[in-house]
Amino acid sequence: MIIDLVNRIPWAERKYIPWKSVEELNDFRVKRMGMRFEEFKEKGYVTIDPQYRQYEEKGFATPTGKVEICSTIFEHHGYDALPTYMEPRESPASTPDLMKEYPYILITGGRTIEYYHSSGRQIRPLRCRLPDPEIEVHPDAAQRDDIREGDWVWIETPQVKGERVRMKVKFSGTLDPRVVHAQHGWWFPENPAPDHGCFESNIDVVLSDDPPREPICGSVPTRGTLCRVCRQ
Repeated sequence: MIIDLVNRIPWAERKYIPWKSVEELNDFRVKRMGMRFEEFKEKGYVTIDPQYRQYEEKGFATPTGKVEICSTIFEHHGYDALPTYMEPRESPASTPDLMKEYPYILITGGRTIEYYHSSGRQIRPLRCRLPDPEIEVHPDAAQRDDIREGDWVWIETPQVKGERVRMKVKFSGTLDPRVVHAQHGWWFPENPAPDHGCFESNIDVVLSDDPPREPICGSVPTRGTLCRVCRQ
């Protein structure tokens, strides 16, 4: 899409997108392997011998060439050069009163072998392996809230009032009982376009990108907020 768009814009800066076609881009990506992309497709994969201890010849990709626990780049730009910790805006420590209404700590983004982010739900063998959006809950916590494995539940957070998403409960004994883990990237190819039901079970619906954000790179806290889990 980007290549096609750049080809249609006369004033587009081609410095960063110099390729005129996807085929040309693919050839560029495998050029260092000494082949064209069509050759690579025929092979399927290429094995390269691992290179160990490259740092002994090249150093590390830092201004000093060393492992930097104290970051000279951060220091140069006026930031704290040492790692620091900031408590999330909603947490048992920063907002203990909210725990009465939202008793769980929500984490998201854990990977599954079947899908890559939002990709793959339309692939039948993968969907058969993992057909529904799941939220992992510790069995002890589930018993306390009268939740059974396989139940469909609503997930709500204090970040986005009035919104909720539905997921299917999966038990996990490896979680802290205070924590639940929601899968991300869900949509349903069998549902009508254009949204394919993505607002029904996508955990982003109940997460906000409002400030405060991480001050250096601007990342949004999508883990570590509070939530409640209620049976449908």
